[in-house]
Amino acid sequence: MGLIGTTITFLAGTAFGVYLCHTYDVPTFNQFKEAAIVKVKSLEETYNPYSKSNKVVVTQQKNSIL
Repeated sequence: MGLIGTTITFLAGTAFGVYLCHTYDVPTFNQFKEAAIVKVKSLEETYNPYSKSNKVVVTQQKNSIL
C-alpha cells in the first residue's frame, strides 16, 4: 500500500476512534482494571485454602457399587 496509503488508514482509524470516544460512553482501561482486581480478590477470598474464613467446603463422596 505504501507510506501514503498506510498513513491515510491510520489517520482514518484515529479519527473514527476519537469520534466513538466522544459520542459513546466507552469504558477506559482503568475501569476494566479495577473490576478485574475486585473479581480476583473475591475469588481469592472464596477459594484460598489457607484463609481463616474459608467459605468453600469440600466433601468426599463415597462411591457406591450397584
